[in-house]
Amino acid sequence: MRYTWDQVKSETDERKHGISLERAAEIFDDPLHRTAGDPAHSEYEDRFFAIGMTPGGVLIALSYAIYGDAVRLISARRATRYETRRYLNQVDELRDGADWEYYGDIDTRGVDWRKASVGPRFKIDRGPATVTLDDRSRLFFFGDLEVNNALRALIREGRIGPHFQEAIVEESAQDDVRNASPDSVPDENDDYGDIDTRHLDWSTMKIGPQFKIERGPATVTLDDHVRLFFFGDV
Repeated sequence: MRYTWDQVKSETDERKHGISLERAAEIFDDPLHRTAGDPAHSEYEDRFFAIGMTPGGVLIALSYAIYGDAVRLISARRATRYETRRYLNQVDELRDGADWEYYGDIDTRGVDWRKASVGPRFKIDRGPATVTLDDRSRLFFFGDLEVNNALRALIREGRIGPHFQEAIVEESAQDDVRNASPDSVPDENDDYGDIDTRHLDWSTMKIGPQFKIERGPATVTLDDHVRLFFFGDV
């Protein structure tokens, strides 16, 4: 199964609660995360509530639905004190009865967390642990950390999925066409800007490399979270 979400909603949750849906997905790696059904919103789809801890130690409440082989992340925020006690399997009737915390669109107060399941309920697909970089990418990335940080930035921006991959392939093809076009050769009326080569004697120019360009490794290792969103070479 793979994750999907609405990028606009993810940005709204991050702005309001400091939690993006991409970050909230990390709770499914918490072996102690708790999941309960959301019958009030399950008329047309199977919806669930989950409470879990991120690797960074933030307890998050998440609403999600399952569509076939996809997990649709709907909404996320930080867990309330009530939800924190349920995650820790604690009961405080006095505090629970005077609960005025803000729940937003993830109102779990009617959930019987005693019936919640603990741990993974489904298997999430992950991409390969190591990927191969093309020669151009290796000019700019020199290790695992740089590649993972760049891919995490794409995840945060919602720039993942087949539609973005198709756009990148199309843009690359357009660049190849422009570079191969005879119209790309400047004439004497073109603007040379600050690279005016018209006075050069090109018959005396050198051919071939004048220096060695460093490149990063051909293969890099992706971290577990990045592998939730990327399923091939980058």
